[in-house]
Amino acid sequence: MRRMMIGLVAVAAVAACEERHLRGIVGTPGGSGAATVQVAVVDDPAGAEPVLSAGARPTVSVRFAAALLRAGLAANVPDTGSLFAQVPIDSAGGALVATPDSVPAGSYASIRLTLLEATLAMPGAAPVDLLAGTPAPSITRDVARAVRDGELLTLRIDLNSDGWLVPNPTPGAGPEFLFTGATDFLTALAVTLP
Repeated sequence: MRRMMIGLVAVAAVAACEERHLRGIVGTPGGSGAATVQVAVVDDPAGAEPVLSAGARPTVSVRFAAALLRAGLAANVPDTGSLFAQVPIDSAGGALVATPDSVPAGSYASIRLTLLEATLAMPGAAPVDLLAGTPAPSITRDVARAVRDGELLTLRIDLNSDGWLVPNPTPGAGPEFLFTGATDFLTALAVTLP
């Protein structure tokens, strides 16, 4: 009986050490083994529909959440709720969204972006729902990225407007640009961890 009790105590001690070891590898939000996160939302001119008149520059407003994924772990950004950014079309500056979140250090295989709202605003036109009423669509993009302890990690979302926005073929009749559809919008989005 005594040997059995000693064996159970030893197993419990090993399990506790193993759990601490696992946490040391995966990391905790407020301790070691974690990286802080910010999100850059841009419409980089390299993949943007050119805007000739800066005064008539359309903007995109997005409300979103993301998750960095690896086997057995989904690190959510933000941890709860959503983030918001407003970005001018064809503008390298974009929007940098600081978050209070951190993600565990280690290697990640993909990013899942969930869009809660995406709206295109153009001068002289009604707002356009870029999701076409689809409730919270998600897209997943592959990454191969090792995140270091203490790093400031920037998740980059590029709208690539030339994949879903085209010049109006009838100048002067309606808005300057036409939206080609929600499928084009979701397909064109680039989500990376540079």
